[in-house]
Amino acid sequence: MKCLLAFFFAICSWGAVPPQGNFKITDGERLKLKLKELTLSNNSSESNALIFDIPMTYNKQVSKWVNYFQTKGSKWFRQWLERSSKYLPFLQNELQNANLPADLAYMVMIESGFSASAVSVADAVGPWQFIQGTAQRYGLKKKWWLDERRDFRKSTQAAIKYIKDLYGEFGSWYLVAASYNMGENGLRRQVEKYKTKNYWTLIQKKALPEETQNYVPKILAAMLIAKAPNL
Repeated sequence: MKCLLAFFFAICSWGAVPPQGNFKITDGERLKLKLKELTLSNNSSESNALIFDIPMTYNKQVSKWVNYFQTKGSKWFRQWLERSSKYLPFLQNELQNANLPADLAYMVMIESGFSASAVSVADAVGPWQFIQGTAQRYGLKKKWWLDERRDFRKSTQAAIKYIKDLYGEFGSWYLVAASYNMGENGLRRQVEKYKTKNYWTLIQKKALPEETQNYVPKILAAMLIAKAPNL
């Protein structure tokens, strides 16, 4: 954790990452080339090898959020990194035990900052930000004295079931995250309308709400910052 925080403070001093299309070879392009080099390493024992178990894309959308988390959003991101030492190992272990990518745990970083007390304007609650209808569908109880959406273990088990259902329908981890954010019914309509299951194509066609357009890039940016101390 100290290593992650030290890296985070260091990258905050680099300044803004320029948007794609305006990259200098010493800035964004170098990061992209280094990322490609590390992720394509065949030797997983190398100390500098980066391993992602969901696809890593580095484009202008992801670059924007890497920049934001290093600058204006650095206060919040620092808090999330501090909390991650307590919750990330548990979440990743539960996901792996369910044969799901451990990197999906970064959804919780973006959903709630690993906070069990988080409540959204849409009344989504807990670390996985379940709305009441979805929580009930996946077995989370809510009484006046109890809200299992706030329980890390129970809400994670419910999220695992939900994520498996979403992947069974959409077959893409990016679309799993998008549907988790906007709802599977809305995403299903857009996939059928544009006849594509490519998340980036749906963004280009302005088929997704703005929040959902930013949701996957936020997750990827968080993964990159947390996992790339050698870049």
